[in-house]
Amino acid sequence: MPENEWPAVLDDLERRLAVGAREDWAPPTGLAPLPVELGPRARALVAAQLAAIAGVEEQLQRLRDELATLRRPQSRRPDEGPAYIDTVA
Repeated sequence: MPENEWPAVLDDLERRLAVGAREDWAPPTGLAPLPVELGPRARALVAAQLAAIAGVEEQLQRLRDELATLRRPQSRRPDEGPAYIDTVA
């Protein structure tokens, strides 16, 4: 793949990042080495991807914490009084 294909590859990766695409991605085969002038753009894209991954990991940890809280049995304090009132008897 010629060197001039790199901008299209980076465009595609930036678009996927912007919309939160989750499908698998594989780099095109036969791609020439990244031109030096595209290095800053590629590094910025990697930084944005890492930030997005960190955000997803934080959300995942919050969800795990919430699930752990929900699964924990609720204990009642003895000074709270009865849990039920018998209205039938």
